[in-house]
Amino acid sequence: MWQQMEKGKYFSELRIIKDRYERLWKPRIDPYAIYDWIMIFTPIEYNVWSDIRSIGVPLYLQFPVGKSWIDFADPIKKIGIEVNGKIHNQTTDRDTKRLKELACNGYTIFNISGKDTFAEDSDSYCLINTIRNQFYS
Repeated sequence: MWQQMEKGKYFSELRIIKDRYERLWKPRIDPYAIYDWIMIFTPIEYNVWSDIRSIGVPLYLQFPVGKSWIDFADPIKKIGIEVNGKIHNQTTDRDTKRLKELACNGYTIFNISGKDTFAEDSDSYCLINTIRNQFYS
């Protein structure tokens, strides 16, 4: 788990990121240099993060939107990636409400199954590459 001080540092960086996005509409802080993410990643998040970095899509980890958090998000393009492990195999009312809240905030959410991140030709890599081609070309 994150140490309190590390969380505080990350949240203060997020405030700066969100402020700059709202004022300037372009990222001024490298999403890959904010925090030592490897310290807190699950194996599934690590796999997806590796794909995101290798493809070069500017997504932030654990980005807050309303009362929710998106696993990986771009607040300018309003897209997000949710990584679903075993615990997320069943959609609950809470998940449905959360997705509605994100949609109301203008976000398009893409889902990646955790088990798919371990395949050699992973669906994660293909999806992130598709996101790059659709939103960043």
